[in-house]
Amino acid sequence: MASSKNSPAPMSAALPPAPFAAPGAFEAGRTAGSPAAASLRRTLVPLYLLAVGLSLIAVSISGYLTYIALTASKVLGCSGGTFDCDHVLQSQWSTLLGIPVAALASSLYVSVLAALLATGRWATSAEPTPLRSWTWTIVTTAAVSAGAAGLWFTGLQVFALGHLCPWCLATHACGLILCCATLLFSPLSNLVKGWCGVVGLAMTMGLATIQSLTPPRPAYVIEEAPAAASTSSSTDSAVPAAELFDAPGEGDDIFAAPEIDSGAYAPQNGAQQWTQALAWLPAAWSLWKQPSGWLMAQTVGDAKPAEGVVDAPSSDQRLVHLASANIKLRANQWPIVGSPDAKHIFVELFDYTCPHCRATQKAIAGVRQRYGNDVAILTLPVPLSRACNDTVKHEHASHRESCELAKYAIAVWRIAPEKFPEFHDWLLTHNPVPTASAAKARAAELVGAGELDKELAQPHAARFISKHVDIYRRLNAGPVPKLVFASTTLTGEVTSSDVIAQILER
Repeated sequence: MASSKNSPAPMSAALPPAPFAAPGAFEAGRTAGSPAAASLRRTLVPLYLLAVGLSLIAVSISGYLTYIALTASKVLGCSGGTFDCDHVLQSQWSTLLGIPVAALASSLYVSVLAALLATGRWATSAEPTPLRSWTWTIVTTAAVSAGAAGLWFTGLQVFALGHLCPWCLATHACGLILCCATLLFSPLSNLVKGWCGVVGLAMTMGLATIQSLTPPRPAYVIEEAPAAASTSSSTDSAVPAAELFDAPGEGDDIFAAPEIDSGAYAPQNGAQQWTQALAWLPAAWSLWKQPSGWLMAQTVGDAKPAEGVVDAPSSDQRLVHLASANIKLRANQWPIVGSPDAKHIFVELFDYTCPHCRATQKAIAGVRQRYGNDVAILTLPVPLSRACNDTVKHEHASHRESCELAKYAIAVWRIAPEKFPEFHDWLLTHNPVPTASAAKARAAELVGAGELDKELAQPHAARFISKHVDIYRRLNAGPVPKLVFASTTLTGEVTSSDVIAQILER
């Protein structure tokens, strides 16, 4: 019969005891095959499966959110309002020293999975071994940290941000459930569980402290559009020439696109022919005297305009370039605050009921105060309501009257353009957000109730909103406000007028 000293040592014998874990402290009086050991086994197997399942769910969600953070993609199932994942994931609390918090969560749950899957049956064994103690010490510490982090980030969403991310909440729920389960049922002594709690809480408190001391990052995203390709380019990757995007026309010259001469021949009488021939005499004499001057004039005339926001001097032909949408807008065809002849013109897409748009209005007001008549803004309301915006999938209650507010604003601009800036500012600065009835009453005060009702009876405002939504769609929809310049787009809340001024000057 083989002696006991020739028997192979168990796999966990090489491991030291887990910290503060006296062997058998939790299972005092339990021996292999005893009823107590069988009961412990029946507890550890479900706990093990629960921990693995929750960790898999949390790793999947946090991995997805990490991908969203690194690629700036749109989150599925979040369209704004209370459940606004973009707002949460773009806040200062979504990163730690530049690293997405979702990536840290992924690492934490991967460590839990690795510890559980590596130990397998030893983690659910009724025998108190160092390997089992180490496994549940790691899992319990990570679970406490995950649970505390879940409370921290849920509190931030509710009290600091005022918006919720369902994906984030699902991850936090996994952490809280795992924390409670391991503290209640893991095969560790109360002393070890206490130290696991201390270490886990310290990890989360360190994260919260660093986040609180880190200066907040901008709440907006800067996107640079590719430069339009030249007409001489023959590459397949060339950006097509920008499309001229006209406002909806109703037969009124102020809205209809300018007519283009077709070049058709029209018969002329003799007087007209002699007048046209004599008109060429000064030009012919100038060419005879100084041909170089004519060549220089041709060169200047053919030169391309310098890169900038606008490329035509007259208000009726002033074009505003939106490279991000690959379109051009005539400045005099759209609702505008300022003059179409202003030195700087940019486009704002917004919703009158959007809190981020209302906060950005303060920065825009600062820019207008700084530049005066040298700056103008094409203000294109894009209501976040499904009633007039088919890009909205889930409408929040706060946006239900946004279509009406936009219609009243466009109606005021059409009736009395000089009254529009006042009404526009009132809609964005009045606290609380004006109701549709209050906005209509205010509009009637400015332009007259009769004129307002007459304009609202027409489809003009609805057609403008539809055009605004088309532009919004070309800019990949997503969060508002969007401040669109020649080749730069600011998406999200902008609170500093200096940010806008720097882009204008550039």
